[in-house]
Amino acid sequence: MQKIHDVAVRTAEAVQEVLTRAVQIAATHNAPGHGMDCTCDLDALEVVEQLAAYATAQE
Repeated sequence: MQKIHDVAVRTAEAVQEVLTRAVQIAATHNAPGHGMDCTCDLDALEVVEQLAAYATAQE
């Protein structure tokens, strides 16, 4: 059981880190003055957009 718990905790921590980074990318992308030469991670932006839509639908 401890092994399963450890794997679950590591996975949850990894997901949290990825989501935090995705939100940081989205914040930068949506900041005023963000140029046309955008190199933002489109996958990260998509994740944040989908999570926002999901959160809105749950309200």
